[in-house]
Amino acid sequence: MQFVTYRACLYQTCPHQGLLTSLAAFLKQWLHMSSADCLVLFGKRLAMLRKTHGWSQERLALESGLARSYVGGIERGQRNLSLINICRLAETLKLPPHELLRFDAELPQETQ
Repeated sequence: MQFVTYRACLYQTCPHQGLLTSLAAFLKQWLHMSSADCLVLFGKRLAMLRKTHGWSQERLALESGLARSYVGGIERGQRNLSLINICRLAETLKLPPHELLRFDAELPQETQ
């Protein structure tokens, strides 16, 4: 994986179509939530998606290039990750980034 791929998420040439639109919708929908609530929900969602792949935290960390302790912190709602890392995790799980923000969903659309 290259950094350039993740940097593209910040510009119009984002390979993850609809990411910015999804983020805007997420912010409108969850505006009443505290930051801590969002982090916990994001962490639970990431853990659920990781488990649907049958992966351990260690495998997700290895595949994404992130530290295992960082992935664990994300899943516990203790880390406020950047957009670049959201894109990195989504690409590793072969999902569009907005799937990581679908807190009301049980499984990603591709596996239902």
